[in-house]
Amino acid sequence: MSSLLAQNSPELRGLSDREDRSARKRALQHFTKILFSNLDSVHKKSPGDLILFFNDLMSRHLLSLFTDETEKCRELSLNLAILFVNKCSFDFSPFVDLFVPIFKVRLHTTPFEESSEEIRLLLVNLLLALLTHDTVLKVPDSVTSTIAICLTDSFPEVKRQCCLVVVKLCKKAPVSVQMSSEKLLKALVMNTTHQHSKTRQMSIKAIGFALVAGAPDNFEQLMLDVVLPCFKKVSFDRVASVRKALITGGVGKLATVGLEKGGEIKNSFAVFVPAFLSFLLLGVSDGTPDVVEAAVGELDRLALLPQDQEAVGGENGVGYNPVNQLFQSHFAEVLNPLLEESNHWTAQQRHRSLESLESLINYSKGSNIERAHVDDIIKSLSYSIRDDEKAVRKVASLCAVVLGAVVDLETCLDIILARLDGSMSGMNTPEKVTGSLLILSSVMKGAKQSCLAEHGEKVAYRLASAHILETESQVVLDALFETCESMITGLGDSGLAGDNNSQTREFVLRCLIQLLGVEQNNFLYSPALELLASVAKLSSCADSSALIEKHFVHLVDSIKAQPAPDTANSGVDGLYGNNDADTDAGADGDADADTDTYTDKNAWTPNDGRMKAFEALVRTGGKVASKHFGHLIDIFETHMSKNTETTVRVKMMALLESILGDTDRESSVALQSYSARLINKVIAPNLVWRAGGPASTVRKVTIACLYTLLKSNGAVSKATLFNVAPMLLPPLKSNLSDYDASTRQLVCLNLQMMFSALPGALGEEPVHQLYPELLKCLDDSSDDVRYAVCGTLKSFLLSAPVSHFKGTLFDYLVDQLLIHLDDPDLGIQKAVLEILVIAFRIDREIIKKKTQLARTCHRDTTLCDLLLKQLSIG
Repeated sequence: MSSLLAQNSPELRGLSDREDRSARKRALQHFTKILFSNLDSVHKKSPGDLILFFNDLMSRHLLSLFTDETEKCRELSLNLAILFVNKCSFDFSPFVDLFVPIFKVRLHTTPFEESSEEIRLLLVNLLLALLTHDTVLKVPDSVTSTIAICLTDSFPEVKRQCCLVVVKLCKKAPVSVQMSSEKLLKALVMNTTHQHSKTRQMSIKAIGFALVAGAPDNFEQLMLDVVLPCFKKVSFDRVASVRKALITGGVGKLATVGLEKGGEIKNSFAVFVPAFLSFLLLGVSDGTPDVVEAAVGELDRLALLPQDQEAVGGENGVGYNPVNQLFQSHFAEVLNPLLEESNHWTAQQRHRSLESLESLINYSKGSNIERAHVDDIIKSLSYSIRDDEKAVRKVASLCAVVLGAVVDLETCLDIILARLDGSMSGMNTPEKVTGSLLILSSVMKGAKQSCLAEHGEKVAYRLASAHILETESQVVLDALFETCESMITGLGDSGLAGDNNSQTREFVLRCLIQLLGVEQNNFLYSPALELLASVAKLSSCADSSALIEKHFVHLVDSIKAQPAPDTANSGVDGLYGNNDADTDAGADGDADADTDTYTDKNAWTPNDGRMKAFEALVRTGGKVASKHFGHLIDIFETHMSKNTETTVRVKMMALLESILGDTDRESSVALQSYSARLINKVIAPNLVWRAGGPASTVRKVTIACLYTLLKSNGAVSKATLFNVAPMLLPPLKSNLSDYDASTRQLVCLNLQMMFSALPGALGEEPVHQLYPELLKCLDDSSDDVRYAVCGTLKSFLLSAPVSHFKGTLFDYLVDQLLIHLDDPDLGIQKAVLEILVIAFRIDREIIKKKTQLARTCHRDTTLCDLLLKQLSIG
């Protein structure tokens, strides 16, 4: 080394040349080159000489070069010092005492005395190298305060190296860290928002070390005001490595290392265990495997620390799980902040808090979760499950599923059903009902089948509440469908099949029928039909119609008993009326006595949910409605009166027409008992002509309904038809002049059916009243009407004795028919020819005489000749 010193004495002199910066620069470069290639061997062979050289170099030259006016000289001198510290193992404590004042001068104030960010980085790196060295055991207190200022440097690499310095200071100068902890923490917290993820990651780690190294007097205040808000933001960082650093270097360090200390320090950290658990829950539910693994590991470490047995719930027992026990002991403290965060204004925070809530419920395993806490969870989830964001709704549903799996099902159902029965103030709004239904659906998904079966009837009973079924809100209907689907899937055949489950089935069916009351183009309609088929299969029924037939009477009773929307109260008490009379049998005379009375005060409105359910029940049941028509006739009577809204009358008459049109021999026999009552009280009053388009629609649908009734497999006996004919014929005659062509056509078809069913029964007065109106129809603007009246006239000429047609009536009738025998339409000509042939029975001579006269006027005499030929044969 002495030869080295002598050999390099010109360079040593160059280091002290204040006038020539180039000389200083060349000397530093020379020493760096020589030492870099020979330092290890020199240190090994002549450590004493190297120490002397270093001390001489530092004391005489390098320290002054740290503040050289030339940036390159400062850079080279600092690099040379770092090289010495990293390569040599001798004591650098004296050098620390010399270096720290320079370090403080250059970096202690802002703007920094050292203007170059690269040189500032080298100064910090030199300090880090010194702190890393084993021989440096003590550091001046001023270093920590200077580092707190350096953390605010705009150069990211300086920030990161300062974080490493903080970690070293926590080990070698904890008292100094404690004295400047507030400044350090605030600077580190600011760096957790830096744009570089590496900077954020290292800042989080440094915060953990700084807090654990020496908790300041205002530790709790710093935690509440500075650290915990910072951790909250970092927990949502977009980079997984930063979130992992929060778990391991931030929360994990505080939760485990802090609690391992004794006395007041442990007590200070113990206060924040619920907060630490909240952050660890965020890690467990993070979704990134590395973060999840780190969070689970920290939880295990924290749970294995010595705990206050009273606080954690007593002694360890069979199946004891320290992590579960830890969460059970702090459940309320962890739960409340999570519920608050679930309503945060940012979707991300709502989502993550609900994920943490799911993990919390899972860890708690349902133990020690008080009913009040379950109530709070359900209340919060019923809001979150209606969130605008799909991801939030999904995780809220998962929370409810877990809740149903780990918490006592009866407790959950009692709370949810109380929200659904309408007894709680403000819970009847569509939004609140939707939330409660969706929570109920998810809870049932998580519940065991055996547990759900015990409460199946109670749940179905509440679902059939009037205020739920009467809703016009699509979102409520969607939620009701989802709830029914979850319930049916959860109950299975064991919960729906058999007589002991009949009440549950009826309530479920009532809900499904209400869902089927939507328009057929509604996206709920087809899934609801499929769900009905599933219930039929689970109930061991052949198909949906068989299932409906089994419960048809009770379903109708439930619709009848359901109060109007403005009078609907909480619950469904009285939903099923007491109706033990057999209403499906009886004769004309006692039909009234065998059916319930459904008064006008129960009349439905066009958008009434009861009406929608009734329509869905009838249309879905097929022939079932006609078999049980006696149970329905009072509903039709009520809603076809003149006091009922026109829209309702049209819908109800169209529904009646569908019932009458879907009959077989058995159902037709059942209808016979009520046909007279139906015609007298429902059909005939609605045939009366009234002005206006709506009234015309009612008449048209009513006439169509009558036609369907008359042609439905003997549903109207001849005796009944004979009795009601005097009531039907006058309005039918007046409707022959209706301005709607299809109505006129239907009237002709109805009259034809009546005349055909009652041959020879028509009196003289009706004949004289009807024939001119019928003949007018031959000149109708609609060919459909003209063809229809031809058939009517055939039946008409056979519907009364011959004597009723004699005289002027017959003369006029034949004259009109002969005119149309020369009609431009060949089809009408042939139909009129058939009418004239039937008229032979009345007076052949008049027909012959008038035909011969008409032959001279017709454009084509073919049909006249044919008619005369037939007359001559007779």
